[in-house]
Amino acid sequence: MRRLGKKGQADAYKFYAEMLEFSFLRQYNDDPKEANFNLLGRAIRQWEKYRDFGYPASGRGLAQKKIQKLEKLKRELEL
Repeated sequence: MRRLGKKGQADAYKFYAEMLEFSFLRQYNDDPKEANFNLLGRAIRQWEKYRDFGYPASGRGLAQKKIQKLEKLKRELEL
């Protein structure tokens, strides 16, 4: 990560967050009882890193929307 420029680092955080979110949703759609709910928490943390990294500035809004969506999903599934 240190060797990457700001854009590369931001892209890495975003890609990892999307990958974790996709992995959870795929597992949940295949078998809700066997889905790894830790992936949701990890995805949220990666979106927070992307948001807090601050590059690009437009990414903060996207990250905040994703965080809210995933936290809502997590709350609904925990019930």
